[in-house]
Amino acid sequence: MSRAIINFAEGAWYPYGQERLKRSVMEHGWDGDFVGWTSSSDLGCPPHSQVPYAFKTHALVNARAQGYESALFADASIYAVKPFDLVFTIIENEGYFFEEAGHWTGTWTTDAALEQMGLTRDEAMKIPMLTAGFVGLNFSSDIANAFLDRWHELALDGITFPGPWQNRDGAASDDPRCEGHRHDMSAASVTAHKLGMKLRTNGDTLAYIGPGYNDPRETVCFHLNPTV
Repeated sequence: MSRAIINFAEGAWYPYGQERLKRSVMEHGWDGDFVGWTSSSDLGCPPHSQVPYAFKTHALVNARAQGYESALFADASIYAVKPFDLVFTIIENEGYFFEEAGHWTGTWTTDAALEQMGLTRDEAMKIPMLTAGFVGLNFSSDIANAFLDRWHELALDGITFPGPWQNRDGAASDDPRCEGHRHDMSAASVTAHKLGMKLRTNGDTLAYIGPGYNDPRETVCFHLNPTV
């Protein structure tokens, strides 16, 4: 089965993070492809400043178009710390790999995006967010393809992805429960929820590291830390 780990890294420290990610997966036995882009023009996506994080759906759509059977999108802040065969076993057996991010969609989504996706904030406050910087899809899976098609559609609609990171002066919503917008995460979380897709909740695979975070579980095979 043809597999790829994919990443987009443009500007600032991100290309260095991409190189760290690539080096780390190779050091831990990765024998599939690594596909990385370093400019929105090469990937064919709108600039991050215009449509935040649209590069994620574009990267996955591109990987599918290239003929890969499964792909894992990993952010440039992520790197492997041990072999991770289990991640692709889950992708290929279950159709996808999603991890819970530890937030509620209603806390981090604009009024405009909620309306576009057909949700009230009360409904969104019951939908857990997924970690959109670490998404695995099996392109032979109907539900994975349905998820990607809808997520990509929302990235292109001009409403769902754009929005302020923080809800200052009610820029995202007048509802005090809203603290800002999380663009790709908001759209992915709602899409997965509507399709009945499950999020892995134990933190067994990916862990934030650094001051303020707990020590990662022994099973964790990827760390997330933007320090390069």
